[in-house]
Amino acid sequence: MTGSIRVSASVRAGISLLEVLVVLTILGVVAGSVAPAFRQNVNENELESAARQVRHLAERARRTSVARGVPMTLTIDAAGAKYWVIATTSRADSVIATGSLTMPPGVRLESATPRAALRFAPTGEATSADAIVIRGHAAAISISSIGWRGSVIDHEK
Repeated sequence: MTGSIRVSASVRAGISLLEVLVVLTILGVVAGSVAPAFRQNVNENELESAARQVRHLAERARRTSVARGVPMTLTIDAAGAKYWVIATTSRADSVIATGSLTMPPGVRLESATPRAALRFAPTGEATSADAIVIRGHAAAISISSIGWRGSVIDHEK
């Protein structure tokens, strides 16, 4: 024996095509089961972002009403995603702010009337309110105000 080592045919280096396919199949199954949950989370974030815009406008109209001591009306055109904040004084109504809401793809505004209105008294109390629904792919959030408290709230549907 001069020190030669024989390697049997059963010992091999590397991995086989079958092993690669098994690993790729397992990764595909895992990715396929995680993807819908990730997409749902993205949809919920888009819905929350749209609801946050409407909530912010309503809260701003309420604060402005209290600060100026005059009634304020936030009007939202659901179909066009446009809004107006109007101050009502003894002299005339004046537009305080106008603009457009940026709705993410697949998210839309809905209202029972073409133009939903949230009205706030100088005390901050909501004197009348239409509900505004922000609807996404699989969920919806309804925004309205509570008359006796004047707070802006939302309800997930």
